[in-house]
Order: sequence, then C-alpha cells, then structure tokens
Amino acid sequence: MNALSALLTAPKLALKAKFRLYLEYALMVLLVITAAAAFWNYMQNKVMASKIDRQQVDLKLANDKAASFELALSEQKGAIRKVSELRQLDSDVLSGLQEDLRRIGARDDQITRSIAILEKNSAEVRDYMAGPVPTALACVLDKTCAELASDSSGKAGAAVPAEKHPPAVRGAKTSPK
Repeated sequence: MNALSALLTAPKLALKAKFRLYLEYALMVLLVITAAAAFWNYMQNKVMASKIDRQQVDLKLANDKAASFELALSEQKGAIRKVSELRQLDSDVLSGLQEDLRRIGARDDQITRSIAILEKNSAEVRDYMAGPVPTALACVLDKTCAELASDSSGKAGAAVPAEKHPPAVRGAKTSPK
C-alpha cells in the first residue's frame, strides 16, 4: 500500500512542483515587468523634468524679451510724442509764415497799385519811374552783383555790378557807367 500511495501522491507532488515552478516564473516575469515599468517611469520623469526646466528657461527668455519690447515701446511712444509736438510746432510756424507771406503779398499788391495810381496821376512820379536806375542799385535789385567789395572811396560793402544785367525795374533804363 505504501507503494500505491506513493504512486498516487507522486503525480500530485510533481504537479505541485510544476505549478510552483510556473508560479515562480510568473512572479519573476512580473518582477522584471515591474522593474522595467519603474525604470521607464523614472526615465519619463527625467525627460519631463528636463522639459519643464527648458520651458521655464524659455518662459524667462520670453518674459525678458517682452520686457525689452515694452521698454522699446515706451521709448518709441516718447519719440512719437516728441515728433508730434515738433510737427505741431512746425505746423504753427508754417502757418505763421504763410500768414506773413500773405500779408507781404497783400502789402506788395497795395504798393504796386499805389505806385501805378501815382504814376498815372502824377507827371513827376511818371518822369522818375521812366528815368534810368543807377547801375549799382540795379544790380542789387536784380541780385546780379558780382560781389560786395570796397568801392574806389575805400568804403566796405559797396555793390560791384556784374558785366551785363537786365534793368531792375520794369520798363526802366539803366544809366551808362
């Protein structure tokens, strides 16, 4: 009977030993998989940490860049404000110049009309206007003087007429030299 019981229990023992062996293999595989998963998670954590560090550096650079843009923008706003003020000042000056030129033109027209009326109504003015214009005065009026130099009397600033020039006043004749 002992032999019979030994025959009956031997397959159970062999079955238990195989089961235990498979169970041990499964536990080892599970241990290797767990270790691999832990290593993979560790590496992913390192990758994520480096990405976070890189993004923090990028964020700092972007903030610095934004701050420099804001500084440049404020400087440009100041420059634009100054240019606008200068433009307004130029506009005011040009408006004043235009007004002055308008008044000068109006005064010139008034003087021209007055001279024309005087020339028409007065023989003395008509004779004066028909007379020759001195050469030194004609070159100053026509802006054809060669230079301002000393005349024969030694006075500085006398006009020296150019060789040939048109009469200074409309219709006037130049006097001979």
